[in-house]
Amino acid sequence: MSYSFSAVFLRCDPDRRPRLAAKRPDARTQPGCAFAAADVDAFTGDPLDLLEDSREFGEAIGVQIATSVDGFVYDRWAQGTLIRGLTYDADHGWTRVVGESEAW
Repeated sequence: MSYSFSAVFLRCDPDRRPRLAAKRPDARTQPGCAFAAADVDAFTGDPLDLLEDSREFGEAIGVQIATSVDGFVYDRWAQGTLIRGLTYDADHGWTRVVGESEAW
């Protein structure tokens, strides 16, 4: 059995919530949470271009996971700049490592 997960997390400060609702009506929020989650169509294994989302909402994080290929893609953008990008697959290991390590 395989599993895949693909989502974008967008900073959702109170003043940006109306724009978020208009642009991403599928975005889910929780009270007191700093980010909203929106599904991405499917795992592609390619980095997500979150340039515009990060400019509009301040920060955008993309996460894609697929157990069928042991793949993982992570992208964190802030204010239109890619801060961290990682791509991993079991056959080739870490194929993309961009930016500085983060505390997590």
